[in-house]
Amino acid sequence: MLETQQFDDLLKRSIRLAQAQAQVFIMEFGQASSIYREPPRLLRTMKAVRPSRHVWITIARSDLYASLRSPIRLLTSLVCVFGTGLLVGFGSSLGPLAAPLGLGAGALSYMGVGPLADGLRHGAAQVSDLSLYGISDRFLISVHVIFPIFVSAVVATIGGLIGVQLTSGSILQVLVSTVSLSVLTVASILMSALKGPMPVQFLASVPSPMGDPMVLTRAMWALDGLLTAIAAGVAVSALSTAPVLMIVVAVIPLVLIARRWRYRG
Repeated sequence: MLETQQFDDLLKRSIRLAQAQAQVFIMEFGQASSIYREPPRLLRTMKAVRPSRHVWITIARSDLYASLRSPIRLLTSLVCVFGTGLLVGFGSSLGPLAAPLGLGAGALSYMGVGPLADGLRHGAAQVSDLSLYGISDRFLISVHVIFPIFVSAVVATIGGLIGVQLTSGSILQVLVSTVSLSVLTVASILMSALKGPMPVQFLASVPSPMGDPMVLTRAMWALDGLLTAIAAGVAVSALSTAPVLMIVVAVIPLVLIARRWRYRG
């Protein structure tokens, strides 16, 4: 088996592994996984960008076509978002007991909306640099959120309506919950995309009788988007009993987005 290996292939794989390990060390898990992501093969000839007279249509449509070029990844994303809606629908009649379902719904929503928000992450990377498209940074981000919010809200709502039909929950509550969770998930992804590289001080060790607390700090920094989405899932599950929780959870990504937007670049 060793004799069949080619030197160029082994060199390429070793370099890719070293790059992934470096990204994992600084807890850039998204960058590490993207290194091993295969380029689109199905529908590769489909144009990802189709110009229009309106810039916002061009950008929003490019997000759609870019997702269609990776149909398996898109299908997996839609299944996760649909499962999110089902969990929200099932938990709509459980009251306080719906928190575990809300936790799972938040995690599924983050995993499902992630592939839909590739354009949003690209836009977040561009706003920290020189403008490439001759439009404002706010306009670029505003247009890139259209596709992930619309698709995730529609698919999650369909799943939620199916789930609520199997229970005695409120349809209005499910509609509000699924749309709110989709919006908060996209906000958490944008919040995570704007944070930039990990601060160097987080890599320093701080010995204490309980161990090194900086490990927990680095984990929270790396997983802030996922944790925020999970908190949003728990909040929407308690929408009927504790609506204030939804407001508190919604404020967190908004404040962090505003702060990181101010210090971007």
